[in-house]
Amino acid sequence: MGDSGKGFNEKKITSRAKTFPVPFSLKTNNKKNSTSINTSKHLSKKEIISNAFKFHSLGNINDAVKCYEIFINKGFEDPKVFLNYSIILQDLGKLEEAELTVRKAIRLKPDYPKAYCNLATILQEFSKLEEAEIYCTKAINLDPNLPEAHYNLGNILKDIGKLKEAENSALMAIKLRPNDGIFYSSLGSILREQGNLERAELLTRKAIELNPNHAISYSNLGNILKDLGKLQEAELYTRKAIEIKPNFAMAYTNLGVILKYMGKIKEAELSIRKAIAIKPNSSKAYANLGGIMLDLNKLNEAELFTRKALEIEPEFIDAHLNLSHILLRSLKLLEGWDQYEWRWKIIRNFKVKNKLKTSKPEWKRDMKQRVLLWPEQGLGDEILFLSLLPEMLELVDKLIVQTDKRLIPLLRRSFNQKIEYKERDHLIDEAEYDSQISMGSLPRILRPTLQSFKYSEKKYLESNKKRSKELRDNLLKGQQTKLFGISWNTKTKEFLQSALSLEKLILAIYSSNICFVSLQYGDVKEEINNLRLKHGICVHEVEEIDNFNDIDGLSSLITACDEVITIENMISILAASLGVKTNVLLPTSCYWPYGSKETYCYWFSSMKLFRQNEFGVWDEPLNEIKEELKK
Repeated sequence: MGDSGKGFNEKKITSRAKTFPVPFSLKTNNKKNSTSINTSKHLSKKEIISNAFKFHSLGNINDAVKCYEIFINKGFEDPKVFLNYSIILQDLGKLEEAELTVRKAIRLKPDYPKAYCNLATILQEFSKLEEAEIYCTKAINLDPNLPEAHYNLGNILKDIGKLKEAENSALMAIKLRPNDGIFYSSLGSILREQGNLERAELLTRKAIELNPNHAISYSNLGNILKDLGKLQEAELYTRKAIEIKPNFAMAYTNLGVILKYMGKIKEAELSIRKAIAIKPNSSKAYANLGGIMLDLNKLNEAELFTRKALEIEPEFIDAHLNLSHILLRSLKLLEGWDQYEWRWKIIRNFKVKNKLKTSKPEWKRDMKQRVLLWPEQGLGDEILFLSLLPEMLELVDKLIVQTDKRLIPLLRRSFNQKIEYKERDHLIDEAEYDSQISMGSLPRILRPTLQSFKYSEKKYLESNKKRSKELRDNLLKGQQTKLFGISWNTKTKEFLQSALSLEKLILAIYSSNICFVSLQYGDVKEEINNLRLKHGICVHEVEEIDNFNDIDGLSSLITACDEVITIENMISILAASLGVKTNVLLPTSCYWPYGSKETYCYWFSSMKLFRQNEFGVWDEPLNEIKEELKK
């Protein structure tokens, strides 16, 4: 609906910088080291270190670990050993041990920038981002020319949401070492976060050019291509990442997300389960698996996996938000609304506007004051949340409603009470109100239980009745037929699974005694002409009404109709708010206000729901609507 987000948005990945201090040339060390681990127990401190570094540099991690452990068990101490061993422990997912080990390196060498740098990456994995930033900054203060530190700081700042500072750090890493592909990949992921996808793609391709065997760059490019809608290419590059690094858990997770967007839901589930098999403590994988279960309408499993993600990473913002969608769809409203408040911490990909900066308190039910109700999401969500206005008006002395300017004429006609309307971008002086609340936070107060919906007004908007009659008369031209408004598509990426083709919709529901009129916004002339030429079926467009900008005119067109048939989008909410019978086609991955199994929407009594029983398959709900039209 509108611009609101739906489901879990996976995090992209970047590698952390690693430094392996090896005190000899590797040019002649291309054969397996002949010194056995057993005899290493009798070697000197210097010889054990030499063997450990040699094994580590050659990628013989098992033997390197054994050497490090022999060294430590003998009571020897060396900051380089502790640093390198901590890096291996971190790669193995043993983060607590890794942190303790790298802190030993720092204790032995308090001015060791590489140790502070890697401690920061461990803290980043613990989501202790502010502390990670402090240690990475300390590494840079000790060695301003350490490119890995600038690179890691960029990744940390990206996760915090300081995207411009993150970009500057990544650029500094590139300046210090301009031929390292990893740094370009990191900058690409930061630019992706900023929404600069074209430049992000170019930089990540450069990263691959510089380092053709860097799996993370391929995975990052897959994510960028997914965002650009190039799903087949995204799949190709992500599979390449897995080919290079077969146990790359996050790449399997990202592949699962891409496959989900492609509608390959079963393959997506298998890919994410593979990620969990590789890395059982991956909060991202569990959260994405929860998202898959949500898309399949398996809410119990969705909740279980999402809570598992939060057990692993309690401050995982995306998982909290996804849990709110699961709980709200499950009608566990009280906890669902609480979890929904996590939306304010989302950095990107959830179209919530910035939280209002004000010194005035949030409105509570017992505050009979001058209250500012302000918007935060897309048009469909505003219309949904504004359905609570009639009840709120009874609880306050004065109400200022800041909203999309397209809604103001409709709202003014619908409410006789003295509501002061302001456009959403208008700056409002704090002296004008005593308390404030965002629209999305209002249900937490007024709709804490399903019972609280029971006596609410289900129709609250009034269209221009005169204009509505004129539109109906012009469309029907005296014919004794029914007029049905239809909407079948969406431009919102999160709701692509909801979309249908016009041809599929009309052929499924067509009847000669129905006149169809388009409520769809955007240029749909080609679809409508193709339907007419191919099947001889006419769908009317009312060109005098801009369905995107003229919401008051669109409302009159909707109330000119006997019924509306639509996918889940702004039209479904607007039509139901106007009291028109609204038939909504829902995918298994529907948005939370529609619940999970209900036939009628608990928000609006005039809204009837027709659900997919199988992901991506529309035959059954379309047949059910056709039978409904015969009644």
